[in-house]
Amino acid sequence: MKKGTEKKVSRVGLDIGTRLIKALEVSSEGSTHRLIKFRFSEVAFPLTPENTARAIRSLLEELNPSVKEVNISFSAPAAIVRFVNMPTMTQDDLRNSLRFEAEKYIPYNINEVIIDASILENISETKQQMRVLLAAAKRDAVDSRLAMLKDIGYSVPLIDIDSFACFNAFCNASENIDLSKSVVLINIGYTQVNVLISIGNIPYFTRDIQISGKDIARAISKELQIEEKEADKFIFDPKGKSAEVLEVAKPVLSNLVDELRLSFGYYENQYGKSINEIYISGGVARMDGILDYLEENLGIRPMPWNPFSKFEISPEIDTKSLEAVRAQFAVCAGLTIRR
Repeated sequence: MKKGTEKKVSRVGLDIGTRLIKALEVSSEGSTHRLIKFRFSEVAFPLTPENTARAIRSLLEELNPSVKEVNISFSAPAAIVRFVNMPTMTQDDLRNSLRFEAEKYIPYNINEVIIDASILENISETKQQMRVLLAAAKRDAVDSRLAMLKDIGYSVPLIDIDSFACFNAFCNASENIDLSKSVVLINIGYTQVNVLISIGNIPYFTRDIQISGKDIARAISKELQIEEKEADKFIFDPKGKSAEVLEVAKPVLSNLVDELRLSFGYYENQYGKSINEIYISGGVARMDGILDYLEENLGIRPMPWNPFSKFEISPEIDTKSLEAVRAQFAVCAGLTIRR
């Protein structure tokens, strides 16, 4: 298709977090993406499915996108990812054998999950083996999410995994991807941390770590004798107490570092390659002192990145407001540019 003849398509990415719901609309024409509008909304305490549904409804009403479709994603424990080696076959043959192959690797009843797979690369000189990305999402979690969105008037054309949506945004934002470097993406949310390790534009490892902003908020709540819903605000606005908040958070961050080291060690032992670069996103990445702490304990400084660096930005958007929260929209951005 000749340049300039691609059909313009609008997509909405909806990142349903435990504490924060994010949504944005993007207009795409080929590889050109234009951010039309974005919104985010907190989920009211207590953090229940009912309050989450209310926050989503309110957010989408405020966003008022031009299409009634939203792309969404899942992470652990609702979703699981495996990298597996299989005899070389076509994508069609893989789909036909997917159910049988998935039973070997997915620790759930195969009738209770929705599965998908993608061929990543050939892994032998004779090309008789290939590496496959196998993903599964719990059917009840997917059905519940789809029913809730249908109830407020939206359909879901695409379902992704959080870490891969983030990776998709990162690949789009990167100027030149070094095919020799092992790169780590760390996306720190309220209830978990998504970790993905890649070489070039191929993922090799992913994991969701159940240590996150919620644990930091609970530590702050205990130390300052305030409610958790007030404590989590100190992560982003320490009110002149940056050093104190970081000190309170250090036991949580220490546990996170331990888990990251385990992940890095597994990757290095599996593939014989060392980690070269770390990039960080997510709301907790905005916390004062976290980059210094992670650099001191991991030996590599995590670098913030802009998921919208290659996007055209609508003039109606307040760029200062976008700049302040862009780290939290990596998953959303990735969801809107998946085809």
